[in-house]
Formats: sequence, structure tokens, C-alpha cells
Amino acid sequence: MNKKLLIIICIGLLTGCQNNNKQQKEETPDESSTTTELTDETNTETPLDPEFTSYLNKIPDLELPYSTACFSDYKNSPEIDKELKMKFLEGEWEWPHRRIPTNSEFIAVMNLAPADVVLPIIKTYKKSGEIISSQQMFFDYCGGEPGYYHSEHIIIKPNLVITHIDSTWTHQLDSLENEIEGTEKLEVKNFDYRILADGKIVKVE
Repeated sequence: MNKKLLIIICIGLLTGCQNNNKQQKEETPDESSTTTELTDETNTETPLDPEFTSYLNKIPDLELPYSTACFSDYKNSPEIDKELKMKFLEGEWEWPHRRIPTNSEFIAVMNLAPADVVLPIIKTYKKSGEIISSQQMFFDYCGGEPGYYHSEHIIIKPNLVITHIDSTWTHQLDSLENEIEGTEKLEVKNFDYRILADGKIVKVE
């Protein structure tokens, strides 16, 4: 498995995911975070809904560029009253993790939801708290079995482009289901999502 993790790192480097020698950040237990307090004067063209402001001010900022993968360990998600939280989420099991910095008339939040692995979900909002767009960022089974291993990895960049890297390893197996050395194949698929100026999240074709 170490070999596969090394290949993932190489893929990230080859796709130019680092930015001006700033190391990409994987979620770690001692991750430091700050929360930029929002007020009615923040981006005053459209005032923030007071209840939505209270919700957002409990969510720490996400430092960009940021990367995460299938088995990343997410720490220090904010504790928010369920009644308040459910006003701005679509699923009972979803929870907010980090607020994504924007310079626009919308708010972006990375939420999380449980599945076989923890799923990142990017949501954008109007300043009223109404959801503009929502996009799950992991799609297929992560993990493996004899002859097969699959992993997904995303990078959120300061320009609000989200690069998704999908990596699949396959081996031929012998009669005992042992992987046959020298038969490994790696397939990598990259694609991007972009958060537009109006807050819509679109896949870049």
C-alpha cells in the first residue's frame, strides 16, 4: 500500500497542485484554524441574514490551497446547535466543517457527510442562507480488494477551481488470488469543478 500512497503523492505533484511553494495541507489532528467573523457590513452590497451570520461565524476558515483524500481524518469541525444547523443543510447527517474564502456575493462552505468514507460536499449560499449550489466531491468506492484499489483526491485552489483526481490500480491474480508482480496498471482521471461568480458549481468540460 505504501507504493500506492507514493504514487498518489507523485500524481499530485505532476498535476501542478502545489502553489508558489506553499505546501498543500492534509487534514491533521493538530490543524490550526481561524474564523473570520462576518458582520452586516461584510460585502455590504447584500446584507447577511442575521441567523445565517450566526451560523457562519461558528465555522472556521479553510486555508487554501487545500487537499483531502478518501481516508483523510477531519478534525475540529465546529459544534453547532442542530436546530440552527438544519436550517442551512439538506441532510440530517451532514455537518459543516470549514468556510471557503470567497470575494463574491455568495458564501461557500465545505460540509461533510458519513458514508463508506467521509464525503466532502461543497455548498454555496446566497447571503440570505438560501442554497445556490451543492456538489459532492467523492463518487466511487474507496479502498480495495485483491487485484484492485481505488482512491480519490481533491484540491481546492484559491481561484475556486476544485481539481478531482481519481486513481485506480489493477493487478492480474494467480489461482490463489495473489497479485502477480509486474502486471500492475494505473489509471488516473483528472477533472475540475469551478465555483462561478454567481455561486454556481459547474464541472469544467
